[in-house]
Amino acid sequence: MDPCAIKEIVQEHNGQTYTFPLGVLARNVEGDEEHRFLSEKEWNDLKEKLEEITRILGNKADILKVNTTVWVAQNGNDETGDGTQGNPWRTIQKALDDVPVINGNYVYNINLQAGTYPGFIASNVSASLTLLGDVEIRSEGMDYPVDVNNSTVTVYGEGHALRMSGTGFKTYFYIHNSGMFNTYRTNMEVTGYGTERGVGINVVSNGGFSNPDARVLFRTLETAIKVETNSAFHANQISGSVKNGINVDKGGVVTYESSDLVAAEVPIYTKSGGRVYSGSQE
Repeated sequence: MDPCAIKEIVQEHNGQTYTFPLGVLARNVEGDEEHRFLSEKEWNDLKEKLEEITRILGNKADILKVNTTVWVAQNGNDETGDGTQGNPWRTIQKALDDVPVINGNYVYNINLQAGTYPGFIASNVSASLTLLGDVEIRSEGMDYPVDVNNSTVTVYGEGHALRMSGTGFKTYFYIHNSGMFNTYRTNMEVTGYGTERGVGINVVSNGGFSNPDARVLFRTLETAIKVETNSAFHANQISGSVKNGINVDKGGVVTYESSDLVAAEVPIYTKSGGRVYSGSQE
């Protein structure tokens, strides 16, 4: 209800009805709290001030953000854990499912202990992962072990490694629908096993992948990197040995500073406006 439409506030208490005109100062005798009900003019003045503050601060209003840190560990439990350091969850998925939606003003940090974890789906969330040791994510038969859909996931490796491996997946990293996957100080490895080796990293539909200060290693994959439909991939260094290297289509862009990626069949394939730039190009 719009507060401006309220002419008085009626409160029921112990069988009695109390009426407060807007603008008066009332005291709760039980809790000894004071409550002042705003007049219509006071309400409008307050709204104008808040709108002005929001306009000035814009997206830099970090002081208005709420920060939450949760914990995930290999010995944690999704059923009995509560996400605290002393009682962590078992999976990244459980932590992501707990991300609240508060108009983008929530800073949600997941502290990830060293260990092996199943894949996860990040859908319509924004969260960061801080690696407290080397971490491996196994596909466990999932088509898309790491699925980032209209979300932003940022990994702070702190010098630790993020390794992905498994069999039967179509694409290990599937970043789509304006999804973003960013890593800092994180050496990454993507390894496929068996006959169905899939794609290492696939970025589509205005998505983005960034690893600006470390290495991404690809091994035994059908294709290392596939970027399509106005999406982008950037890495400091790419390396490894795969069947096909880089596939860029429909306005996609791949950039890297250096590469010793070895492809048995097709090193680089571009089509329909796809572009690839190395560190020596502009």
